[in-house]
Formats: sequence, C-alpha cells, structure tokens
Amino acid sequence: MKTSLRLLFNNRIKIFNSIIFFITFISSAYGEIHSSTYKTNCGINCSHKNRIKSENGKLYAYTSLLFNKNHHFVNQIEANTIPDNENDKDNYNIHWFKKYSESIKSDEIKKIAENALILYNNPTSFTTDQLKDLEKKYSNKNIIIKFTINQNSSSISLEYCIFGEKVEILVKHPFLISKIKIYNIKPFTSYNDLSTSNSTFYSNMMYINTDEVNNDSLVAIAVISGKNERNHYFVGSKISDDIKYCLKEAVKKPANARKMFWKMFVIHELTHKILKKKFKLNLYDQAIEEELSLSSTIYDNPYLGLSVLYAYLNYNPINPHRIAAENYIKFLAKKTNNKDLILKPSQIKFLQKSYLKKLAKEHFFKIFNNLKNQKKNKPFKILNQNYINN
Repeated sequence: MKTSLRLLFNNRIKIFNSIIFFITFISSAYGEIHSSTYKTNCGINCSHKNRIKSENGKLYAYTSLLFNKNHHFVNQIEANTIPDNENDKDNYNIHWFKKYSESIKSDEIKKIAENALILYNNPTSFTTDQLKDLEKKYSNKNIIIKFTINQNSSSISLEYCIFGEKVEILVKHPFLISKIKIYNIKPFTSYNDLSTSNSTFYSNMMYINTDEVNNDSLVAIAVISGKNERNHYFVGSKISDDIKYCLKEAVKKPANARKMFWKMFVIHELTHKILKKKFKLNLYDQAIEEELSLSSTIYDNPYLGLSVLYAYLNYNPINPHRIAAENYIKFLAKKTNNKDLILKPSQIKFLQKSYLKKLAKEHFFKIFNNLKNQKKNKPFKILNQNYINN
C-alpha cells in the first residue's frame, strides 16, 4: 500500500514538473526575443494608429463582427458601442452589421457590405469566382480576407481577416524555394499574434516587425560608430565583444544596415515558414527550426548571422534559440576537429568567411536531410545542394 501511494505521489510530481517545464519553455522561447532599445511605443506603424476609425477600418471592424462575432474592433472605433452582454442575444452580429450598413455613405463600400451580408446568410449562393472577387474588393480597402465555405454544413467562416496590406516577399531564401508567393503583413491595427516578427499561422503570409529591424539596425550603427552601447540590447541580448566584432565586420556602411537586417529577418522567418509547411513541424521542433534559421542566415551573411548566434548564447539555457546556437557550435567543433570551440565559441568568428559559408551550408543540409527522411510531403522543393546564391 505504501509503495503504491509513493508511486502515485512520484507520478504526480513528474506530471507537475513537466507542466512547469512546458510553461517555462514557452515563456523562455518567446519572452527574450527582440527586446528593443529604440522602441517607438507602437506595435504597428504609428501613422496607422487611428486607421481603425477610417471608413475602411469600420468596414473591417463590422465584417469581423459579422463573421467572427467579435465586436472588439467595433468598440475600438468608439468605446462601448456594443456592450458585452449583447453576445447573449441571437443574431446580434447581423443586427449591428445591418445598422452599420445603413449608415455607409460610400456606394462602393456599401456594395461590399451588402454582398458580405448575402454571403453570410446564404454561402452556397456564391461561386468560387464570386468569392475571389469579393476578397479582391476587400483587399482594395486594405482588408486581407479569406472566405471558406463548409460544403457539408453550408456555413461560411474566415480563414483570416486582417486590417492592413500584404506585400510580396522578394527576398529569396539561400536554399529553399516556395512554389507559392509569400507576403509580409503590414497591419493597420494591433494584433496579439502580430507583435514580434514571426512566420504566422497563415499559409502564405508572415510578419516582420519594422520596430525590431530598425532597433537592431540602429544598435549596429551605434556599435560601428564607437558609441557607448552599454545599455543597448541586440536581438534581446546585452552586447558582448563577440557581437561587436561581428557587427563591425558585417556592417561596413551604416547606410546599408537596415537593408541588411531586413533581409536577415526575412530569411529567418522564411526558414520557419517553409519548413513548417513542408514538414508539419510543431512546438517541440522549434530548436531544430532555429538551427536551420541560423545556418541560413550565417550562409547568407556570415558575420551578421554570427552576431545573432552570439546573442542567442546569452539566452536562458532552456530557450530553443540558445539550444540551437549550442547545437550549431557542436556541429562546427566536430567538422573543424576543434573541440575548443564548444568552450570558447569566440574563436568561431576568426574562421575565414568562405569557410563559415561552407560550414553553414553543410549544417543546413545535414539537418534538412534528417527531417526529409523522417517526414514526407512536397508542397515545396529544395534547391540543388551544389547551388550557391551569388
């Protein structure tokens, strides 16, 4: 009896510890990234702060209310327009949408709203071409929207509905090719999932936070200009001598800094986006994703990529970015037959630039091919391993 109770107690302790580890893992994974020195106190472009009150913003807010029964954005236009207890009323979303529709002065927007209501009430009356046409009309009003009709239940839902614009990503990944166009979202209002740069849940969109790009660019410029960077943070890390060395090697001209960092951010998020799509990766694969993102950015710009690696080494020990950096260093130590790199990673920055690129490429394909052998799916194709992007 005592043994059984002891086993039960120990099992509960293990479960509790697992939960604590999971919570810590999540917070460390997302809490340390991109701590900014030069904040604009605005998660989106500050000039867009009041756009939700524009005619396009109102269309977005009430469309979100109609299809998602979410009156959050309506109340951003004017506080308490729709009380929370309205949620309990049947068809409250239709009632308020009709009320809004009657107040619209623009004939063009009024027509969009009328079609949206017809679609909501009778989804199967729309052909595929009509749906795409309505989505395009919304897009012209800076509303990125995707309708999905459930043929079994004849119901309509939104795959996404975002107030903003999307811009095609023209930066190419050094190793991977996407068969679909991928866009960067430029939100016109704030969203919880669009606060820091990420690959997003949306199949063909990602988000690059311009505040983060600007912050790291300004920090780099301050470093190469010899300014005091003691209180600055770079990619969420205090600036070490290794980071300073790499930034000075990478950013020779301050005028080029922002363009370089933008490209680095894009390649990083493209790696996540394409890999998630290809291999159906989940939270527990994040360290692997970060490894591949590291080798991709180091290959494209060795010293800029290394500056990020050195920043990751200052993260919490269980942070997936830190784990990825340490795994990458172990790979380098093995390939160079120099185990000292594990204890003295500062030596890595003295390797020749061409050799750093070669090692980064070998690392990428080693990890990628391991994943490729584990999971089969082909929405994307990979470039020939002999390809070098000049």
